[in-house]
Amino acid sequence: MSKIIIQGGRLLDPETGLDEIGDLVIEDDRVLALATAAEGGAGAYSTEEDAEVLDAAGLIVTPGLIDARSVVGLAGYFNHEHDQDQLERSSPMQPELRAVDSYNTNIGTDTNHPFLSARPDRMTLSVWGVVMATAGHQIPHIHPAAWLSGVYYAKIPDIVAEDIEKRAGWIAFGSPPDHFHNRSNIKTRTIQPEPGLMVLFPSYFYHHTIPFHTDETRISIAFDLTAA
Repeated sequence: MSKIIIQGGRLLDPETGLDEIGDLVIEDDRVLALATAAEGGAGAYSTEEDAEVLDAAGLIVTPGLIDARSVVGLAGYFNHEHDQDQLERSSPMQPELRAVDSYNTNIGTDTNHPFLSARPDRMTLSVWGVVMATAGHQIPHIHPAAWLSGVYYAKIPDIVAEDIEKRAGWIAFGSPPDHFHNRSNIKTRTIQPEPGLMVLFPSYFYHHTIPFHTDETRISIAFDLTAA
């Protein structure tokens, strides 16, 4: 079996907090080993005849994240499709996230349900990064061009875990924008972010981020699945 060694890159792993120079070993499209420079790197693997070595000096390597590219986009206040410039399409060879496959399996099918019956046969993935500083938040919005949306939390300020009462930095679902008037009580739900957590939700769900106040940053990777 052939191996690929990505050598000398900056290894970033939000789940474990790893941030060091080192080597990444891949075998059959799966991560086989991580070896930091302090540990001697992946020298033992590079001696194998079938190992392909790629020089990643000066580059960032994120093991386990698929095509973690950022899209610098513009989003209008009302989040309508015509005031967006961020839904760039990925290559058709882009693998689907395993979490999305699991989501589709668990929710099943229902031809009478407006969301389940509208699931596209083929989808494309659009990804962008979100970095929030103190007082950072997002107003309630939806993703009208997509069928399924999600967010992966890479870095979370300590206050998100500490301020349980105010739920600072949490993601909230259900509440529409302030200019929407409702006669009935709206059911809402909040989810506490943590590093390594991925949240998937139908793109028509209104959602927003509760403001937080700290010197730390909140980093997440958001994505949309739209009909191909």
